[in-house]
Amino acid sequence: MQAEIRDALRRKNASALENLSGDAPRILAQLAAAAGPIEESEGRLRSIELPAEAAAVRDRALDVLERLRAQAAGVALTLDPVENRGFGYYAGVGFAVFAPGARREIAFGGRYRISDDETAFGVSFFTDALLRVASDPASARKVLVPRGQDPETAAALRRNGWVAIVDLLGPGDAEAARRARCSHVLQDGTPVPLAPDND
Repeated sequence: MQAEIRDALRRKNASALENLSGDAPRILAQLAAAAGPIEESEGRLRSIELPAEAAAVRDRALDVLERLRAQAAGVALTLDPVENRGFGYYAGVGFAVFAPGARREIAFGGRYRISDDETAFGVSFFTDALLRVASDPASARKVLVPRGQDPETAAALRRNGWVAIVDLLGPGDAEAARRARCSHVLQDGTPVPLAPDND
């Protein structure tokens, strides 16, 4: 039956799962039916009665998505609880990143096990896919946004044609902006041009 379950999941065939006997296929069918834009799928996913361990994974995934929504306003997020292609060794929340104009994902990753008692997090970017959809970076206006800013600030800058890079770990100052190859740094809510570097 495992081969039938895997095949149905690969094809996203919820009705094939429902026709199999047992709790696992029934739950997997509900999970498959919950896939879609996060605004629609979140409620469906929360309503599924899951065993405790699976419920904990679901809750962590929804927490990650909530944090992403807060930090990436305007980015379309889609949830697929049964997607597993390319995620064979992952053990927890996994993700794929798509972009307009890309024929496939431009990145994917997630949490995986290093050993029985240690996990790690990784992401792989596909530079060929990134380069196909990237705009000319030389012509882009880039501003460094210091950490702690309202996520809507960076989103508004992006809507107005800026490449907004949020400095999550650094001080968000002019030196950090130069390292990130920005032309501006956000000060008091306004992009301020960097002074020429005389080094």
